[in-house]
Amino acid sequence: MRLIVLLTFATGMAATALVAGWVQQSNEKQARDELVKATERAADVVTKRIELYQYGLRGAR
Repeated sequence: MRLIVLLTFATGMAATALVAGWVQQSNEKQARDELVKATERAADVVTKRIELYQYGLRGAR
């Protein structure tokens, strides 16, 4: 009886550790992907703004 309880406890702890590791990796990947997207959007905005200044300078020339 005691062995069954210990095995059940150990199995539950192992399953919990595996699932927690998987969730952590999934969250890190999602955060990394979102950071890349935000960085790309910010870079696009800066590039477009610089292009506008270039157009204005070329027009003034």
